[in-house]
Amino acid sequence: MEARRSKSYDSYEILAKYVGKNQVIKLILPLKEVLENTTSLKLSRKVHETLRRIVSGLIVNKAMTAETVLLLSHGLISENLPLLTEKAKMKTAVPPDPRLQPESCLLLPPTPIRGGQKAPVSSKTNMHVLVESGLRLLHMSLKRSKINSSDEHVLEMMDPFVPLLITCLQSTDIK
Repeated sequence: MEARRSKSYDSYEILAKYVGKNQVIKLILPLKEVLENTTSLKLSRKVHETLRRIVSGLIVNKAMTAETVLLLSHGLISENLPLLTEKAKMKTAVPPDPRLQPESCLLLPPTPIRGGQKAPVSSKTNMHVLVESGLRLLHMSLKRSKINSSDEHVLEMMDPFVPLLITCLQSTDIK
């Protein structure tokens, strides 16, 4: 074993093996926040590897039933997990009323900084990592027979995945 090898990925995998089904979101939420706030490719790759290890741990987890795996993967693919979208709703602030006069309309604006303003980065820039993790969770759960495809209830839960998978296939983006 190398001395420089990081054990944090292994720790995330062990956590995912034993975490309860209600606490899985708490594992994913900090990683989503990192993806929203960063533009660094290096950091994005680290989060991608962490999510890959979490998915491999969740596949082995005994507490994760077929229903919870399907709900989690659908939420990741569609980017609509309840706790993941809750914070985005809270961040929206009320804009000031345009009818009101500004505080000081006679002051000059500050001198612009050299180099100009940096272009704003969308919060959806790295969200493909979460979608890919959801697809990986679905694929691995089907491959390792975590989801029994002959069960009637599971087949009903698989129906919403069809439009999501079609949009993923028709996407023009590389990732």
